[in-house]
Amino acid sequence: MDSIFVKYLVCLYKMVTRAVADKIKELAGKFPAIGLLGPRQSGKTTLARTLFNSKPYVSFENIT
Repeated sequence: MDSIFVKYLVCLYKMVTRAVADKIKELAGKFPAIGLLGPRQSGKTTLARTLFNSKPYVSFENIT
């Protein structure tokens, strides 16, 4: 890929990530729980742990 195009994609990704993060933080102030839904390996866990690193993390992947 052209390096200018790659730089554009990285910039776009950062802008979208920031917009999503800001909205999630806003909603977290209004609701007692937040659910992040999406396809596998799309960054849901990373986003949750980054935004709420002082909160406990619970995964429903392997409930026993």
